[in-house]
Amino acid sequence: IEPDIALVKYKTLVGGGLLKIVNTTVPLALQQLGYNSEEIEAITRYIDENDTIEGAPYLKPEHLPVFDCAFRPAKGVRSLAPMAHVKMMAAVQPFLSGAISKCVAGDTLIFTERGAIPIALLRAGELPDTFSPCDLKVASVDGVQTASHFYYGGFRATVRITLQDGRVIEGTPNHRIKVANQYGYGWKRLDEITQEDFVAVRLGAGVWASENPRFDDFRPSKPSGSQKPVRIPDGMTPELGRL
Repeated sequence: IEPDIALVKYKTLVGGGLLKIVNTTVPLALQQLGYNSEEIEAITRYIDENDTIEGAPYLKPEHLPVFDCAFRPAKGVRSLAPMAHVKMMAAVQPFLSGAISKCVAGDTLIFTERGAIPIALLRAGELPDTFSPCDLKVASVDGVQTASHFYYGGFRATVRITLQDGRVIEGTPNHRIKVANQYGYGWKRLDEITQEDFVAVRLGAGVWASENPRFDDFRPSKPSGSQKPVRIPDGMTPELGRL
């Protein structure tokens, strides 16, 4: 369950060129809102010509929010706020199992103010398909942001891809990551990734732990055989971090 990207989409054809498609649910939505066939045809034609429904003939201003999408059209100003998707999921969450389906594996490292930690460490006994509040600064595509909730999806089938440098990305098949290929740069599902894709990897997260991790509670196993004694540092150092 997610908002549509746009009312008008462009598909790149294998032999070259583009195919322009107006969302086929628009006429149905207009019909449900009480518009007649002539009005529906005029509004749909306007969308096809202008790539937006804003300013369409016959359309009532109070019906504009019905057609808001994730992306702002080039000739328009309206789009859904990021929290709109969260509210959609919250509305259906009590009635569906697996309503939120884009997840990463528990050992996925996330860059936070507490350092790079496996996302599973944020779980505190939540049941599958449930949220719990949190207050944690994390790295994102748009810079450092504060996460307000943690979601636990339970056990699901996953897809694992290995990058050329050996790094592994694992998540549900429809979890999206940013890639670059001959068609440009954008989001792509894990189960659609091919060897022709270049996966975007963030090198500088801009998030640093507020204080150095300590190892005071570390207890090594008892030495056996010819094992040499190892001295554990009291805390994280730049040298250990690079290691």
